[in-house]
Amino acid sequence: MNTHFNHSALGALALALVSIGTAGCSSDDPAPVAPAATTPAPTPARTLIENANLARRPDNLFADPQFDAPGYRFNSFFAVDPAALTLAKMTRLDRWDNPFGRRSPALQVSAKVDTSLGAFFAIPDKGAYRVSIWLSGADGVNADPAPVPEGVKAHLLQATGKTEVAVLAPQSTKVVGVRTWVEVATTVTANAGTYFLYVGVPKGASILAAAPEAVASTAKMEPAPAPGVAPDWVRTMAGRIPESPLPSRPAPPRPR
Repeated sequence: MNTHFNHSALGALALALVSIGTAGCSSDDPAPVAPAATTPAPTPARTLIENANLARRPDNLFADPQFDAPGYRFNSFFAVDPAALTLAKMTRLDRWDNPFGRRSPALQVSAKVDTSLGAFFAIPDKGAYRVSIWLSGADGVNADPAPVPEGVKAHLLQATGKTEVAVLAPQSTKVVGVRTWVEVATTVTANAGTYFLYVGVPKGASILAAAPEAVASTAKMEPAPAPGVAPDWVRTMAGRIPESPLPSRPAPPRPR
């Protein structure tokens, strides 16, 4: 094998490489500039937001506080004309300015005649209970939120008796956007049985109702005068309401 190197050719190659390197790096050329270091954008500060979820309490005695199945059936909300004992129109709304966001839909009732919006519910044991619902006026002529109309009142009744247990009074307010919601509530001592919460809407008025709640309470009971006598139509509607069908029992799995 020939291991002889041509030293003269190797020297010429080295000289050529040196000349190529120096041709691109003349002393007159500016030195390369290193890229400027970039400062990362500051991380936005995190904020805690209170996520009230009153309409989904597991101990809520209303069967359908989200109005998922409104209509004249057992423990669902319905609107009625008390004079004619006929159902009235109501609309379920899922808007951003409901009192607890889209997790808390609202029912709108625009009363062509005196109308009542309500639902039956069962109290299981004797004790103290807080019953409440949030109200607002429907949009006005210019689609602006309106206050709760005059004459709108919420009542708690015994469904099968003649006693009006309480009239719900304003307790707190909540502003969502430009809409103001008013919570009306009462805390009462009640025996086990079926009760009826309804909101009376005078003719020509329009309301939004949301987040109904009936829960056991440990609040101190304050003596209150007897509100009055329950109207007869409540007993009539209670007698006509269809029973809720029992869910079918799942069949056991077949042996393999």
